[in-house]
Amino acid sequence: MLSRWLDSQDGDLRAFVASRTAQMDQRRYQLSLIKDFVDDPTRFGIKPGDVPTSTTPAEFAERRSELEYRINMVRTFLDLLNDELRLLEQAEAYAREQAGASES
Repeated sequence: MLSRWLDSQDGDLRAFVASRTAQMDQRRYQLSLIKDFVDDPTRFGIKPGDVPTSTTPAEFAERRSELEYRINMVRTFLDLLNDELRLLEQAEAYAREQAGASES
């Protein structure tokens, strides 16, 4: 029954995965442009010393603090995902062992 349901959902699932993949590819491209700019703004016709700003040192400090906080949140989230992946791998190995033992 589950197999039939999954088969009936196959087209929708493929379309969903394709659209999410396209979205992720677009986001990856956008982020690569940002990285290119940060790595070498001169490629975009901007000299780092030539950027005028009315931002105060306090505003820079506040924004730096916000960015550091966000970076730490992303690192924490990445650590959690890596931990979950390790647990999944352990559970999968255990399930395979149990399946192999039941076949014997």
